[in-house]
Amino acid sequence: MIRIDFPQRDIKKIKQLRDHDPHPRVRRRMDVLWLKSQGLPHQEICRLTGISSNTLRKYLRRYQAGGVEKLLARNFYTPTSELDQHRVRLEVHFRAHPPATLKEAMAAIEQAHRTQAQPQRRGKVPEIDGYGPETCEHNSL
Repeated sequence: MIRIDFPQRDIKKIKQLRDHDPHPRVRRRMDVLWLKSQGLPHQEICRLTGISSNTLRKYLRRYQAGGVEKLLARNFYTPTSELDQHRVRLEVHFRAHPPATLKEAMAAIEQAHRTQAQPQRRGKVPEIDGYGPETCEHNSL
């Protein structure tokens, strides 16, 4: 159990942010701090906020390390897609030619990705150390 004595100024700030911060994750973090400041046990805080005990401990340690401001940081992991480089072109294409089905949309996306990808080398298999396609046993079958 992590013990924290919350200064009154932090409790006031937490209460204000849990209702008015525009980001839902920050509001959830403030909910966690608010419940902790009210003396609820960790298990109950996790149940009420829908977070794991590891996440709860992470939030409380961040608060101990840097106060409320440390929990306001919006440095959330945001995965990137290989299609990001095609976003503008795809948006223009789909605005001009809205797909009727998901299958049509997928085909257009694949086509856009294929035009940017390196063409695969096709043709004769190169010889390596004297072994080429003509000397392989399975080719004579």
